[in-house]
Amino acid sequence: MAHVRLHATGHSGHGAYPWLGDNALLKLGRTIERVTERYPVPVEEAWRTTVNLARIETPNRAFNQIPAEAEAWLDIRFPTEDTDWAGADAERITAHLAAFCEPGVTVAVDHVDPPHHADHDRPEIAHLRDAAREEGYGGEFLYKHGAGDGRFYSARGIPAVAFGVGGHGQHGPHEYAEISTIAPYHRALVDFLHRLAR
Repeated sequence: MAHVRLHATGHSGHGAYPWLGDNALLKLGRTIERVTERYPVPVEEAWRTTVNLARIETPNRAFNQIPAEAEAWLDIRFPTEDTDWAGADAERITAHLAAFCEPGVTVAVDHVDPPHHADHDRPEIAHLRDAAREEGYGGEFLYKHGAGDGRFYSARGIPAVAFGVGGHGQHGPHEYAEISTIAPYHRALVDFLHRLAR
């Protein structure tokens, strides 16, 4: 994922004479439109790069003033298959997004994390999968759109998968764990550790 700020500058003027100013919000809007044309909001679940426009703001506080500054926040999520993003550092992401920018709009990358990828053929992953299946779990690999802590291990070459008890409503007011899944989960983890020790 990447957290990016787009900052637009122009120059102020009276709203009655828009040709005498340079509206930073309009520049920002055209830039955002270009970005979202390239990365449109999916109409259904899709395994591809997405861009969430999280915020647009300007310090302008008057109806009759042309905004001289504006800023937008972008929350960008990308899978390993997208070569424009995967493996990219802040400098490369800045250059990529700068191609969408109007003159007067700059890119600042606040945070970037590589996508999490687990090699399905790693012996440790196979051992965990087998232990989980012994306890009735399906053992299928899932692809999730959110970012998890596994990405920190993956970035250092340490195999990591998300595997836990059942439940629903993650991070919401109605989140719950299914008590009946705790014992099989525990047994699967113990079995996994025994398999590693062999």
